[in-house]
Amino acid sequence: RVYRTVIIIATLLLLVASSLFILSFNQDAYIYLLIPLIIVCVEIAINATNYFFSRYVKPKKLVRFDYENGIPKSSKTLLTIAALTTSAQGVSSLYSKLENYYLGNNEDNIYFSVLFDCKDSETQIHPDDEGVINEINNQVSMLNEKYQTDCFLGFYRKRKFSNSQGKYIGWERKRGGLSNLVDYLRNEKNDHFFHVGKDIKSEKIKYIITLDSDTHIPIDTAKELIAVADHPLNEFRHHKNKVLGGYGILQPRIATCVKSATASLFSKFFTGISGFDHYRECTTDIYQDVFGEATFTGKGLLSVDAFYHVIKPIIPENKILSHDLLEGSIVRAGLVSDIEFSDGFPSKVAAYFSRLHRWVRGDWQLIS
Repeated sequence: RVYRTVIIIATLLLLVASSLFILSFNQDAYIYLLIPLIIVCVEIAINATNYFFSRYVKPKKLVRFDYENGIPKSSKTLLTIAALTTSAQGVSSLYSKLENYYLGNNEDNIYFSVLFDCKDSETQIHPDDEGVINEINNQVSMLNEKYQTDCFLGFYRKRKFSNSQGKYIGWERKRGGLSNLVDYLRNEKNDHFFHVGKDIKSEKIKYIITLDSDTHIPIDTAKELIAVADHPLNEFRHHKNKVLGGYGILQPRIATCVKSATASLFSKFFTGISGFDHYRECTTDIYQDVFGEATFTGKGLLSVDAFYHVIKPIIPENKILSHDLLEGSIVRAGLVSDIEFSDGFPSKVAAYFSRLHRWVRGDWQLIS
């Protein structure tokens, strides 16, 4: 309430002052400048208010358990990379990344998987599917045998016909893939993807840590996120599809990885400081520190129950373009600013604006 009041008062003061200034020079032009003037005043007021609160509101660090001796069985977690692949070489590259994540986050109650989205096709079965699935089988078998474990898994999505696209696609793209994975983990019929590896439906997976193909996760980060999510002050609570407390999503701080930050002159200009901060502490975030909630950017820890019992009944099928922000608003996202992932950055101008177009298009849809 205080935050909103400060923004309103600051906007009105700026608007009155700038209006008087303009009217003293040209009264006829004022009517044409009014709308742009309001937009500018609101923007200045918001930025000034955010600066004020960031200076005087202390960062809030989410409490957590100490899981130095391991993650309990009641908090079993599936770490998954959600990615689109079109070739066996792409499969091999993703499992190489997954192996690195395993070596840095190896715990008894964490499973590691890649959730492969299929490319669009005129038919339900594409000629390349067989080669991709065979390579997934090979990679999963090789890693499980190499480390004498059964924690490596693979999921390759089946296509469904999309009336809007006029093609066979992975249903609802990334959001549909995670939704199908949640259904599978809650013992629903598995007709959404080809599954490779151990059947973990009976393992009662509590959390999913979702990553993109260009996301990097440091050593022991998975355990740290689970320790935060399990604490009674943060643990997600619900009644049917109503959120009672806690966080359904934990969003770590996202840095830019060094490799993508130095890939081109364009990325060097726009990324600034890159890489992990090994001396990281809590950082200020207006949304988390003032309102107790943050924004979800698509990479982080998800409560399986939050997505299955709350999000699934609410979000309609084939209606949502940008799902991350909406999901975080529904089940409450908490920022863990002292835990960090790193993410890639577009190396070319065209790729940057293509990504920005997707984000803006999704945001406009949510506003409407």
